[in-house]
Formats: sequence, C-alpha cells, structure tokens
Amino acid sequence: MDEIVYTKAGPTKTMAPRNANSTEEIILSEPMDVVDNLTVVYDGLIDAIEGKAPLKITPMQAKRAIQVMEAAFVSSETSSAVNVEI
Repeated sequence: MDEIVYTKAGPTKTMAPRNANSTEEIILSEPMDVVDNLTVVYDGLIDAIEGKAPLKITPMQAKRAIQVMEAAFVSSETSSAVNVEI
C-alpha cells in the first residue's frame, strides 16, 4: 500500500506512516535565557505605572502598530494596497 511519489526533492512516501527504524527522537531543552515576551512587556508596564521606568512601548508606537494592522485587514478584504499615514 506504500505508494512512492517522485518529487523534485526525490522519491517520498507522502502521508505514509514512518518505520520505527527510520526515525530518532531528540529531546531539546529550552535555553536558560529565554523569557516570555509578554512577561517583559507587562513587567515594563508595571514599572512605568509605578514610576520606576519609562514606557518601553510608547502610545505613539502602539497607535502606529494598530494602524498598520487595520490597514492590513482592509487590504486583505479589498485585495488592494492601502495608504496609511504613520
């Protein structure tokens, strides 16, 4: 039942279950210096509210990001380019 399909990359058995002898499981550990991005943003926001540090993301930066996202949605819906003053 295993049908061999020839592609540009060579022969392959598409959607076929792999033979246990042909695979190897490698467990990767997460690097120690990885920090959740949202934690960094919220910690920075708390520091700004408490007056310990300036905002890491300014209101103007947030507004610009939202304008770009809104323009992307309009562009997708209309299948055309959208001009945005940012």
